[in-house]
Amino acid sequence: MGKIGISFVAGVKYRENVYALAREVNGLFRLDLSTKELTYLRKISKYKGCRAEYMNAFLYRNEAWFVPGYSDNIAIVNLDTLEVSYRKIPFKKINKKAMSSCNGIFSSFYLTGEIIGGRFLYLVPKNIDALLVIDLETKKFHPYYDMVDVFGARVNAAYGNGNIYLLPENGNVLRVINLETKRTRQYSLQAFYKAYTGIVFYNNKLWLIPQCTEYILSIDLNTRKTERVLMDRYHNEGGGYYQYFMNDNELFGISYSGDKMFKFNMDDKQFSEIPLKGRVLERGNMRLRKLFSGDKIILDCVSQSMVLVYDSRQECIFPIGLSIRKSDIPPNFEKNFVGLEHSLYNEYFTENFCGIENLLKIMEKRSLKEKSALESRGKIIWEYVKE
Repeated sequence: MGKIGISFVAGVKYRENVYALAREVNGLFRLDLSTKELTYLRKISKYKGCRAEYMNAFLYRNEAWFVPGYSDNIAIVNLDTLEVSYRKIPFKKINKKAMSSCNGIFSSFYLTGEIIGGRFLYLVPKNIDALLVIDLETKKFHPYYDMVDVFGARVNAAYGNGNIYLLPENGNVLRVINLETKRTRQYSLQAFYKAYTGIVFYNNKLWLIPQCTEYILSIDLNTRKTERVLMDRYHNEGGGYYQYFMNDNELFGISYSGDKMFKFNMDDKQFSEIPLKGRVLERGNMRLRKLFSGDKIILDCVSQSMVLVYDSRQECIFPIGLSIRKSDIPPNFEKNFVGLEHSLYNEYFTENFCGIENLLKIMEKRSLKEKSALESRGKIIWEYVKE
């Protein structure tokens, strides 16, 4: 039987398995890290498959909390019994222009979050007004309304000293929210649009991660002094680092060109390079994220059928391919056709998987997009030539 390539969008490591949701298929999968075997477990999404609804996941005890990107609820999965429960997201204001054309659900609810204090999960919103703190033990929601701009840019966040530090994508403002007093403060930053792609907290300092700058910027929260740590050849040779993640006192980044990875020690401020086993990433791949994987560093690769695993002993990254026999998935399973559109482009699927009607619709849609893009480029060139 033929095989189907699967790409993960959100998952957690529990015991020696990865439990994750797929971009293309409305379902929960289990990846055995020892045997590399991929197994379809069950449907998760409440709505008819059109988008991969959940874009992030966190683990608390034996429960995986799947956080929505294109849904109005959080899915909680008991990984021992595979039972699923759902909790509605609270909000008072919403950016209605962000409604998905696929299923009528508002998109990009939560893009950033972190477990703090061992049992609390904070989630920073986009397109709604409620910064959310969840007690994972009692499952009680604590919304903080009007803390973010509903119509604002994407916000990166870090937690430390009882505060959540918010860094919008435009990079020129740092906002501080105290979770106990709900007091907010705001500081101006001399930064341009997309100067930084992230923010982390370590050793009472904030570390701003570069996207378009040539340095990592640290801010001492005691003295408010800043320090620039130049990336030197790691910036000049590899370009921007769109994918980064933190592990203990080390910050990892994978270059935009997808051929190298750096490790930055935040104690001694030294860089080192980590080789990738082969060219496992396509140029321009910007869709890598660290799974909630505890003692192991595992990256999902939304645009390719693989996960990447960091081997700390050999100091390298190696891929695990993700594919499953079509016969191992129920015949009536739902497809997420937004994911399928991408996968068809990469020749993962054919008409015998999604049906000839849907295949033709997706191909027509892609053709119209490409035609529109070509017309726009042609107009720009013509206007330039006339001048």
